[in-house]
Amino acid sequence: MLRHVLAVRVSALRNLDIEVRFDPQEGLPRVRAEGSALEQVFLNLVVNAEYALEQTPSPRALRITTSLVEGEVRVEVEDNGAGVPPGLSERVFEPFFTTKPAGEGTGFGLAVAAGVVSQLGGTIRVSEAELGGARFSVWIPVGSDSRASFPGPESAWSGRPRTEVAETAEDAVVALQILVVDDEPSIRRALNRYFTRLGHLVTVAENGGRALELLDQCSPTGGYDVVLSDLNMPGTTGIELIAALQARGDDHADRCILMTGNSSRCEVARAVGALDAPVVFKPFDLDEVRRLVERVASGPH
Repeated sequence: MLRHVLAVRVSALRNLDIEVRFDPQEGLPRVRAEGSALEQVFLNLVVNAEYALEQTPSPRALRITTSLVEGEVRVEVEDNGAGVPPGLSERVFEPFFTTKPAGEGTGFGLAVAAGVVSQLGGTIRVSEAELGGARFSVWIPVGSDSRASFPGPESAWSGRPRTEVAETAEDAVVALQILVVDDEPSIRRALNRYFTRLGHLVTVAENGGRALELLDQCSPTGGYDVVLSDLNMPGTTGIELIAALQARGDDHADRCILMTGNSSRCEVARAVGALDAPVVFKPFDLDEVRRLVERVASGPH
């Protein structure tokens, strides 16, 4: 579980030169929880730490520990960032509350985590970390439900996560698996950050060839909900990527969205031709991209 979350975020962590230390206690008992729900919790906590560390001079450090405390599994995620400002520790879990600048976050990440933990009968708290930043501690009651555990390193995600998790007490969001393909690092970072903070799982590829390698690794019954691909890239272009998927009968071809900075919509229409893939034009509005992603993800697979 935690290993997979770190694997999902490894590219972003490396780009920020963050030293990651993972100290799991061996032989932890099972807990009553869906694995993908727990993944949502820890993904949000790791992304939250990433943001704090992004604003922090080097050296940057992230530490995750697990232990058994009085019949509960405890997971702690701590960093050496700026920490939580005094007086705000009780508010960080409120929906829409954020200390980030306008446009930098929705204020839902920690609220999602707190909602899931509460539904599991657990607790989540924030305190000052030994590293000097923030420490988020999650306690989950031990149970005998065989559907949930902290899987070992041999476990791997092999399908589209469709678990609904609470965003507030009344609402829920669906975690999507999104593949972002673009040769521009700034575009990859922006889309990765935006969709991850909405609670989705994002994988990035720097070109179409790498995207095909990642798609080859998908299980026959699973894969990515949406593939967001640049239209013009060195090597395998977005159009060639879709054509290759169609040629091998891969239904990811029907989940592709093309992105382009070409200002001529007529030229783009001619280039896309009969592929019938939706196109979004750069510079794009992230909310517009989100709506298109949700529409493609909700279509027939």
